[in-house]
Amino acid sequence: MRFESPTAEPGDNFGQALAINGAELAVGSKFSTSVFRLDDRGTPLDPTDDSWSLSSHLLSQDPFMADGFGIAVALDDDHLAVGAPFHGGYLVGNGAVRVFRRIRPAHAIPELPTEWNLETTLVPLVVAGPLAGFASTVALLGDRLAVGAVLEQNPTTGAIGGLVHVYKHAVEEVRSGAAKHSWTEEW
Repeated sequence: MRFESPTAEPGDNFGQALAINGAELAVGSKFSTSVFRLDDRGTPLDPTDDSWSLSSHLLSQDPFMADGFGIAVALDDDHLAVGAPFHGGYLVGNGAVRVFRRIRPAHAIPELPTEWNLETTLVPLVVAGPLAGFASTVALLGDRLAVGAVLEQNPTTGAIGGLVHVYKHAVEEVRSGAAKHSWTEEW
């Protein structure tokens, strides 16, 4: 079984980042991220037929398309984190992670594509510099998101050896009964 890029653009590096969660596979490329879903005819570890289908295709929302959106992906339940280490411009940007939340309508039909809405864009609290690599790696589990900055300078030692930023997800109910989602960096 093989998965092909929905855009089939030369040099898009489709498959450079992968994340699997249950019956979904997120595939990152240089400019986009695709989510494939396994239907109920197979299992994630043994898809004996062509039971995977494209569920969603997300494009960079940065007007500067060379932001690296999709260089890193992480998928856990209803959240998808996508790294864009060149967000703001190659050689001048500080990187960003875009966190998407799955929208589950009350009467969702499993065969329809999943809708992912942008929940937030995380950028470094401290400007680490354009080549710090913030968002070059991401990992997501439950309410925690780890974001790698592989060339960030350690503020304690001054060494350029990389840092990992950890964010915590929180849900707060507001007066209207709706939920307010936030991600806060832990120190």
